[in-house]
Amino acid sequence: MWVSQVYQNAGLGYIGGNACDMYRNYTFTSDRSKLKVGMLVAVESSSSGSSAGLTYGHVGIYIGDGKVIDNIGRIRVTTLDDWIATFCKHHPVGFGFPPNVKK
Repeated sequence: MWVSQVYQNAGLGYIGGNACDMYRNYTFTSDRSKLKVGMLVAVESSSSGSSAGLTYGHVGIYIGDGKVIDNIGRIRVTTLDDWIATFCKHHPVGFGFPPNVKK
């Protein structure tokens, strides 16, 4: 998974799992005031329209200034508002750090 590789390449270890796993294991809030650069932005089941998203969710990384980087078959940067509007129609967004990330 792309997000796992990003954290591993940053020297933070491999976190593994799909977006649903990351949502369940590492996110702890949906409060935007607690959102920090480097946090996972995840949803347990995505409303993007893909069957994979419905089953496995979707995940990106918050990069600051209201922007998220993710992989939708290509790496892209989008606004947090657009990310939530696309992926979180039926399930709430979650924010959190994976293990080994300084908070």
